[in-house]
Amino acid sequence: MSSKLRSIRAGHRSVISRLLKKFEDIRDDGDEPVNTEELTKIVNNLLKKQETLQKLNEDILENLDEGEVEAEIVDSDEYAYTLDGKITQIQKLILVNTSTLSTNAKDFRSVIADPSHSASAQPASAQPAQCSQPAHDQQSYAQPEIYNKQNTYGYKRASMMNVMIATKTDEYDLEKFWKIESLATEKIDTSKLEEQMDIQKTYEEKQIRYHDNRYFVTLPWKEDHPTLPTNKAIAQRRTESVVRRLSKRNPNY
Repeated sequence: MSSKLRSIRAGHRSVISRLLKKFEDIRDDGDEPVNTEELTKIVNNLLKKQETLQKLNEDILENLDEGEVEAEIVDSDEYAYTLDGKITQIQKLILVNTSTLSTNAKDFRSVIADPSHSASAQPASAQPAQCSQPAHDQQSYAQPEIYNKQNTYGYKRASMMNVMIATKTDEYDLEKFWKIESLATEKIDTSKLEEQMDIQKTYEEKQIRYHDNRYFVTLPWKEDHPTLPTNKAIAQRRTESVVRRLSKRNPNY
């Protein structure tokens, strides 16, 4: 039975390898911007395969002899760790390419009038979007005005010259941009993380029992389960693996 399950798992791992190869091709081809739509499809497929592998790993462990348990745990955990890292890389690449503002943006233009002679002529097609300029104690400065126009030309008079300004409207989600920028300065609440770590530590310490020269693990959701091997390190490793899988399925665990 375990050999068949391992063959099924090998097939899923082969599909994962092809998906990761597609990600590497997209990342290394140098195209700008990166095809985030294709990367999103790859991530979604990898997450589904990850869940499938977790179930297969549990089924394989239950059907193994005692001597094969340790090697199986090491193999499945190392593969899961590597896959988690790849998925994180793809998700970061998607985030970077969906939140970056174009460096060629031309959505803001400002003209400051001469302090000694200030006058402005505002065309009907132009709508002021922002006005802000502090006044000096000894001389008054004309407030700068920002216009957003499309396919129109307007004239502003500064001192004795007429300045012709042509601007193009480009819209960007500034609220999203500043929210991302502020993440680096926000205080992270670690109380929930510490609470989860305490729960995990308590579970691992109390659920492994030593009786009749063997170690036993109590699984509250599964009364009928195979006895773990006599090696405490293996019992501890398997318990940690179960806790990690549960925490991934339920973020509030």
